[in-house]
Amino acid sequence: MEEFLTKATPVATGAHAPMTDAKREIIAESRSPGAKLAYDLAEMVVKMRYDHKDDEGKEQKGRKIVLSMADVRQWVATQRQMSLNDQRLETLLTLRKAMIEAGMNEPRDERGGVRRYQIDGCPTYVVANFEIKPTEKWPDLKPFLHEAGWLPQPKPQP
Repeated sequence: MEEFLTKATPVATGAHAPMTDAKREIIAESRSPGAKLAYDLAEMVVKMRYDHKDDEGKEQKGRKIVLSMADVRQWVATQRQMSLNDQRLETLLTLRKAMIEAGMNEPRDERGGVRRYQIDGCPTYVVANFEIKPTEKWPDLKPFLHEAGWLPQPKPQP
């Protein structure tokens, strides 16, 4: 312990401890099955924002991607072989939080609240792999909308 304190400063009472690999691992293990799927999907989508090589080594151009949270929940239900009415299926909020933790962005209004967009006549939460400005309207974002099922499948983590 004393050796640790020579290299790091102690955490003050009431302060949040810094993020460590062990802490990340505990958080990851505590996620529900659906939240793990959403987190893995989000990590993959965040990486797609930038130029990268795919699994076959081919160069891929970065792209902006917007996902509807209703579609993500449907995708999670399909992956888990559950109906949308199954009480064990994660809520939109749980899935949205997992995707934000993985690096996705959610649109905010001018007051800082989470913003929803009218998609097919329904107010819908969305997340994106880029920052959405409070002034952006749905027609500006619609070209970047992708279905979760269209994206490459996340590889299962051991």
